[in-house]
Amino acid sequence: MAFLHNNIAKYIVYLASLVVCCASCDQNDKISPPFSDSVGYIKDEISFDETIYDENGMPFTLAKFNGNVVIVAISAMWCHNCPDVLRSLDSLEAKNIRGLKIVALNVGNEGINEIKVHYKSHDIQLLDIYQSVKPTVMKNIRGVPACLVFDTDGKFVCGYLGRGIDFCSPEFVGFIHDLLKKS
Repeated sequence: MAFLHNNIAKYIVYLASLVVCCASCDQNDKISPPFSDSVGYIKDEISFDETIYDENGMPFTLAKFNGNVVIVAISAMWCHNCPDVLRSLDSLEAKNIRGLKIVALNVGNEGINEIKVHYKSHDIQLLDIYQSVKPTVMKNIRGVPACLVFDTDGKFVCGYLGRGIDFCSPEFVGFIHDLLKKS
């Protein structure tokens, strides 16, 4: 019973911190991201300079995609909400938006073959596969699934936690197009 009580208390503190975070979001930017019913909105400035390894083990950083709007999706294979987000991003990838790059990363120790099987079992067909990243990428992020949006200059624009975003909605697609026009 004490275990349950402690976890409920932690959950309440977590929810309260999200409410404070969401209430203080600055929406005065020229291009404001579409808000949603996701678990949380990430407003803090986040940099993502991690080295990522592609399916063949070749290293790169997000700087490789300068000139593109980049969405970094961070998920985990144990996360039951993550496949919903990845499928939504897979549908966005199907729209072939010129200048948009989606980098879906798995946090953990799973190998390429395990990630391929996971994608296939959840009908994720178009997203590129990258090698798993270490949990250290989560240093400024409160949980998974997390999606970080960077503009064409590589500057962090916004981020979302949870599965409440429809990345194919007209609002989100319009937001991406506005970011692409800004460059």
